[in-house]
Amino acid sequence: MIEVNATIVLQVINFLVLVYILNRLLVKPVMKTINSRREYVEGKYSRVEELEKKREAELMKFQTEISKARREALKKRNEIKAAGEREREQLIEKASTEGEKIVESVRSNLSKEIVNVQRELEQKLEDMVLLVTEKVLGRKA
Repeated sequence: MIEVNATIVLQVINFLVLVYILNRLLVKPVMKTINSRREYVEGKYSRVEELEKKREAELMKFQTEISKARREALKKRNEIKAAGEREREQLIEKASTEGEKIVESVRSNLSKEIVNVQRELEQKLEDMVLLVTEKVLGRKA
């Protein structure tokens, strides 16, 4: 059986003192360091999660702004295209009108020239007829 004598009591007291000293000098500081590191890491994780949420919100905002800018650019492009089409139609109409005026002016000038040429030819024909008559008849009419 186990004898209880002074050495066992001293060993138990020695063990308890050793546990107390190890607890004070080793276990508590190590646990404190571990806990502070855990808190630090948890704080960093929560900061990372916070930043991730902020990044997601900024990304959504950015994508919304990009989408809005694209819609506005498309709208402006369509407006500019429509304005260009209207201007093109106006230029074509103006060119067509001016072309018609030029053609009409040329026709009018040609008509006048034809009339003038016909008058000249009639005059020359009359002169030739008189000349031929004079030569055939041998006298002036």
